[in-house]
Amino acid sequence: MRKCFCLFFLVFLLITGCGDDNITPFTVSPFYIEPYLQNVTQNSITVEWWTDTEEKNNYVMYGSSFEYSEAATDEYITETGKYLHRAVISNLAPQTAYKYRVHSGTVTGKEYVFHTSVNEMNNFHFAVLGDGRTDNDEIITRHRSITQVAMKQGIDFAVHTGDFVTLGVQEYWDRFMRRIVTTSDPNDPGIAFASNVPYYLVMGNHEDSDGKGNTENSFKLFNDYTDPPLNNSANPLWNKCYYSFTYGVATFISINSSANYLPAGSVPGWKEGSEQYTWLVSELEKAKNNSVFTFIIIHESPYCRGEGGEPDDRNHAWDLRVLDPLFRQYSVDGVFSSHDHLVEHCLTGPAGFEANMDKKDPANLNYIVMGDSGITSQNAQQGWESWMSVKGNSLPPFYTTYFYDWAQSTHCSFLDVRIEKQSDSIWRCTCKIIRDDGNIFDEFYFERSR
Repeated sequence: MRKCFCLFFLVFLLITGCGDDNITPFTVSPFYIEPYLQNVTQNSITVEWWTDTEEKNNYVMYGSSFEYSEAATDEYITETGKYLHRAVISNLAPQTAYKYRVHSGTVTGKEYVFHTSVNEMNNFHFAVLGDGRTDNDEIITRHRSITQVAMKQGIDFAVHTGDFVTLGVQEYWDRFMRRIVTTSDPNDPGIAFASNVPYYLVMGNHEDSDGKGNTENSFKLFNDYTDPPLNNSANPLWNKCYYSFTYGVATFISINSSANYLPAGSVPGWKEGSEQYTWLVSELEKAKNNSVFTFIIIHESPYCRGEGGEPDDRNHAWDLRVLDPLFRQYSVDGVFSSHDHLVEHCLTGPAGFEANMDKKDPANLNYIVMGDSGITSQNAQQGWESWMSVKGNSLPPFYTTYFYDWAQSTHCSFLDVRIEKQSDSIWRCTCKIIRDDGNIFDEFYFERSR
């Protein structure tokens, strides 16, 4: 009898977690990857989650009292050996909060909240992260930490400019999805970031290949794990690797620049005459006609003091400068990038812009390199003056308006952006770099009229 009682008491302790602060059985995820949010609009959102096994009964319950439900897929993904469940919820109200939880088989998950997009008359707030990476435990911890700092700002959505994983293989995707942006890993859970905040991911040179030159499986994995708006490419494999979305009064255009360094035909081209370039011009035209702000999201940084900005660098980010006149023709307001593991703010503009380097001038274009959201920060490349000189003589003035000062430290950061209405016709975009210790750098704003 005493043995039975002891066994019963041990089971009770394990279930309740009493007697050991480290025992938290009810926090362990019942899913391989907890639900996360994709592709939010004013009246729809995509919810995805993953299980180890096939489940016949998958759906999302949502609403103030979970009174609504939406069926989800149950798709076996060969590349991962897991089952993906994807539900697209529509007929939602704009700028509204909904409680939600997912259901697979006999398991109902934890409660989260999603918010639909604001309408064109309301303010909004988003974060830009870059080069978080998943190389090792130290980097994962920093990546997770700065992601949590961004979440605490109360953002509406987030964008990652690429290299959020180490390589485009499942091992590193698992680290990102389970140990950073969701609470899925039982031994080292991440935070419920992507479960509550729509996260738009952009392919970098670390996502587009498995490290052995194989792009097909890497692009498949990106398609499996993400669900941005489709670009209707003639190649289904490229249907998600560049995309455009609107949020409030802004348009966001993501470009895939892998053709800079990978074999022609294996990835989308971006130069004039390519399918992606034609699509880009069309999206820029729509944005100019319909949005107050237009932002470009791209991995490599065409204007940068780092190694990647050098003209003969193997990733050829320098070549992307050919797009600058196009961006300025269509009144692009900001280009968000990463690749180099640093923070930098550069400026381009019409002839004579360098006299004042005015970040508020609507004729000028802000390039912001946000490349240390986890990976160790680096300093400027020796000789950077030669390719960052506006006059091309290795002398001032330089394209750079701000360069961070925490190279080789353990600090990491993200870009905080607020879009706020100032009057019936004027909107303000305020940008600032927030470091993991709360310090703010390079805070500036510019205004545009509707």
